[in-house]
Amino acid sequence: MHTQHNIQEKKPLLSIGMIVKNEIRSIEKCLKALQPLRDAVPCELVIADTGSTDGTRELVMRYADVFFDFEWINDFSAARNAVMDRCSGEWYLTVDADEYLDSNISEFVKLLSGGIDSDVTGCAVIVRNYVKEDDPSVYNDFYAVRIVRLSSGMRYQYPIHETFTLPGGMLKITVLEQVVLWHDGYLDQKGQKKDVKKKRNLMLLEQQLQEMPDDLRLTIMAADAAYTAELERKYAARLVELIESGRCKNKNMVASAWPRVLKVAHEHNMQEFDTWYEKATQVSPNSFFVRVDGSHYAVEVAWRRRNFAALLEYGAAYLEGVQALKNAATEEKRELLFGNICYEKDVIRVSTELGMAYAHAELEHWDECCKILSSHPAKNLKDNDLSLWLQAAGMCAAAQKDAKLWEEFNKTLAAVEDWETIPSVIVKLVLENDLPLPDRFFAQSVNQLTSLANAMGVEFRGKFPRVLKDRAAQDGNDDDLKVVVWNQALLSAALAVADWDSDDQETLLWLMDTYAIMTSAFLNLYYNPEILREETAALLPDMHYFGWCFLQANAAREAHDTLNYVRWLHKILKAIPAMKEMIEYLL
Repeated sequence: MHTQHNIQEKKPLLSIGMIVKNEIRSIEKCLKALQPLRDAVPCELVIADTGSTDGTRELVMRYADVFFDFEWINDFSAARNAVMDRCSGEWYLTVDADEYLDSNISEFVKLLSGGIDSDVTGCAVIVRNYVKEDDPSVYNDFYAVRIVRLSSGMRYQYPIHETFTLPGGMLKITVLEQVVLWHDGYLDQKGQKKDVKKKRNLMLLEQQLQEMPDDLRLTIMAADAAYTAELERKYAARLVELIESGRCKNKNMVASAWPRVLKVAHEHNMQEFDTWYEKATQVSPNSFFVRVDGSHYAVEVAWRRRNFAALLEYGAAYLEGVQALKNAATEEKRELLFGNICYEKDVIRVSTELGMAYAHAELEHWDECCKILSSHPAKNLKDNDLSLWLQAAGMCAAAQKDAKLWEEFNKTLAAVEDWETIPSVIVKLVLENDLPLPDRFFAQSVNQLTSLANAMGVEFRGKFPRVLKDRAAQDGNDDDLKVVVWNQALLSAALAVADWDSDDQETLLWLMDTYAIMTSAFLNLYYNPEILREETAALLPDMHYFGWCFLQANAAREAHDTLNYVRWLHKILKAIPAMKEMIEYLL
């Protein structure tokens, strides 16, 4: 079917071309975003539908000046060229249904008004990809040639990931830095839907690779379409092989392959990462793909390995790359026509700098650590960044006995609202430096507090009883159930990790006496007295039953009732075999 609405008598300056299929989620928003441009300059909108069944077809017919059906033949270039064949403007703009033209069209209007050299065959615009569904401030950009002169003879090539080509000549491309197409299609590609699209794409790409196995561009796209770990590793290795062969002379395309390679090596913990990163810095030393994204992956690998010296080296390279990209002129960023930089945003830069502060703290570079911390006020941080700040600040304050930094640490800790985002190592810092826990800490659930107390036992191991004994700081109100739960759980964890053969007797006796006092308070606050009887106490959770039995044994010992004392200890051993060393000590 072909429909042609009444187009302005004046020949359009611009033809806007689209191909659509089942785009009802986004198509009307896309078309409405084009309206200011259509109002500003003589335009025509030409749309081909390749088989919609969700109402897209009927909707776009209301907007299009030229509408027609195109039978899908597994070839995006064929569909897009069919649209171009029906266009009559001087310039041609191609837009996808999940893209939205930014409202700032002044640079675009200037172009169409003759504000560009006559020998320019096409223009690249910024395609801005949303990355996080719940945060529109997180995105990445790349340049894409979306505007061409129709008189140039430009055509689309390749069945998938189609691109413009100019028969018999080179494209002269300029970049329009203020023209932005916002793209949210990646947010809609999740789970099975994403895998289906990748499988379709890879099938088409592998058909082309059978004919052109050494084509780096096709291999890059196949790497992007890989949908299993095995395929990802296969195409990463193939990309390196093709780069090392030297067959591709386009240095920008070569550079754009490296982030794909390093991402896979990082995510799958491949031993080739170091070799490939070094190769990337040798082959494409000035590329932003390597200096920014490649160095970011190197930082991540160093963090996973706890190699803090390497983290500082790669972090410095990353920060230099980000700054160079920020200062680069448009002409210096033309490699972005071959892909997008994913990790240049301030949020990643800040996380990297705080990771470097932590690395400096681990290496006892206290001045360097404090310098970074001072440039990032804790009040501006959240989640993982705040955790990194707290860890580095706590280590630095403890080592340098810096009262001012401890004050800021405590103030920051008191302002934390969601303790689930704070790692247990922060609580460890608080305990071992005898600092009070803020009131908001006790807003956590009983299960969270108990789990965190158990984690302290794992963190401190055999030192835990001594840490608790030496602790003078007061945590909360002793009448508060959550405070009692926390203190009782800490003491339980300390009993579990105590070294009953080597710890000094004073500490062990203090631990058991204090545990008895706190467990009595806990059980009486937490349970109905009717449950705390021998006939029903076995129904309690294991460690609560352990505590109740311990109190009975303690009472029998104080009454010099040896028979019952031994009986209760054997009940403990039967219920909680892990406490065998403690029972042997008491016997």
